[in-house]
Amino acid sequence: MPGLPELALHRAVSASLDGTPWTSHLWPNGDQCDLWVTHEDNDEPRFMADFKDYTWPNHLVSKLDMDGGDRGGAEYLVVPDHRREQVDQLNAVCRRHGMKAAMTATDYLEMVVKHVKGGQA
Repeated sequence: MPGLPELALHRAVSASLDGTPWTSHLWPNGDQCDLWVTHEDNDEPRFMADFKDYTWPNHLVSKLDMDGGDRGGAEYLVVPDHRREQVDQLNAVCRRHGMKAAMTATDYLEMVVKHVKGGQA
């Protein structure tokens, strides 16, 4: 069902941030992107991510090329863990369009937790 992977990632990020001054936001600004994180002292979005689940990565590459990257300004393109084999190809197109990286949902969660809990965000 559309939206369930984004909801699952949001819930995982939220649970990992529990007890910190950080908050995960699902579909902020009317679905500008799928997820971002903010600090209670600063509402600047961090780790802006768009979740994509395409069977054929070439279709997503074509869309990103046509749009010049992510239209909502996402820094990270996140794919389901079972699409891990797509990450290298998608990472190349993301960087070509000024995005930071493509990664799996688990890698995204680990990156956010590492930076937030490590004080590097």
